[in-house]
Amino acid sequence: MSRKPLVAVVILAAAIPAGLAGAASSQKYDATLKGSSEVPKSSSKATGHAEFTIAPNGRSIRYEITAKGLTGPAQASHIHLGRPGQAGGVLISISTKPFSLPRAGRLTAKQFTAVGNVKTFAQAVRAMKAGRTYVNIHTMQFPAGEIRGQVRPHD
Repeated sequence: MSRKPLVAVVILAAAIPAGLAGAASSQKYDATLKGSSEVPKSSSKATGHAEFTIAPNGRSIRYEITAKGLTGPAQASHIHLGRPGQAGGVLISISTKPFSLPRAGRLTAKQFTAVGNVKTFAQAVRAMKAGRTYVNIHTMQFPAGEIRGQVRPHD
């Protein structure tokens, strides 16, 4: 075997893991939203789903959120700090004004608000990765939140 093909094989073998590592570092999370997950529970029969993809550098989060059966138009949506069964403060605002669903976009430090010991957007991302956040959708009938879902790693 000549040296040129061997060098090409070595370079290719070294490049493949680097490419895979970059793809793997983009982390996906999701949440299944329902009224019974709100704190306190809402009587809503609405359901929803949210998907989040954290950028490899951790500086942004892409999202898509859907819902059906809401009692009225969505008035706001946020990512909150809180474990299952806990109500918590707003960490990241998805929307603070009425909006239509489905909705997709990108979240950055501009939408972040410090809550408790979570003082930076990077810490909010770590809280999301640790299962300490939830997402909810607010409506006029349920101003504290009609449906909610804990953010978990995507299967």
